[in-house]
Amino acid sequence: MPKQKLSLPTSAASPVRSGASSNSGLLLAAAVFGVPAAAYAGYWTRDLLPQPVGVHPSVSRLEMPAPWLAELSANLEEVMNAESLELQAIFNSDHLFAALAKDGLITDLRCFFDPEKRCLHAVVLLSSGLCGYPRVLHGGFTAAFLDEAFGLLFYSLRQHKLLPFISPAFTARLEVSFKKKVEAMPGRLLLATVQVEKIEGRKLWMNAQLRDSPHGKVYAEARALFVAPSNKHLLKAGIKYIASGLFPRFFSLE
Repeated sequence: MPKQKLSLPTSAASPVRSGASSNSGLLLAAAVFGVPAAAYAGYWTRDLLPQPVGVHPSVSRLEMPAPWLAELSANLEEVMNAESLELQAIFNSDHLFAALAKDGLITDLRCFFDPEKRCLHAVVLLSSGLCGYPRVLHGGFTAAFLDEAFGLLFYSLRQHKLLPFISPAFTARLEVSFKKKVEAMPGRLLLATVQVEKIEGRKLWMNAQLRDSPHGKVYAEARALFVAPSNKHLLKAGIKYIASGLFPRFFSLE
């Protein structure tokens, strides 16, 4: 039997109308579903291919910083970096961002404090392994970085005696609005600028913006409430902390 050719009918009486309609439907279905499927497959499989090692143009290393980072370093007090986080005895080498730096997920974390404006600039240099979607920074890392910046502003305020209380404070509320996706590339430099919004007794309200430079795109905005526990709760928590450290099988921090 001769092979049937794929061609549209020339008249209503053509004997190949049903076959042509069927084949046309198949072609249409292939176009509708096949192209998006191929694009989706290509989106995921291209990351399996060898990728050129690139460095984001914002900065190559913190030792050779972007001009605005050099300006921060020259004009403001540097209050913290990844190495000093790990050296603090209270963290016992178990701080999240110190561990990220030690494991090579970030290259460094540096923080600069302006006591007059009650403002802190936290700078992180990304490495690899921080993606949610391919080449897109994980939103959880963004939230963690902003929370860390809030905590470092609180730390700096307390060190400079700019708070009405001296006890530690903890994150009671954290709100993050994601404005744009962040391309995650080794060498990408991100800046969280955090400032005091208001202080009410033992409550410290702060807000922040995440950019790639002081006047760059806004990738996320955040607001946080830190609360210092009362003396009664602080004493109770202190006893739990010591007991759980000495006798972890019998006591918990919770």
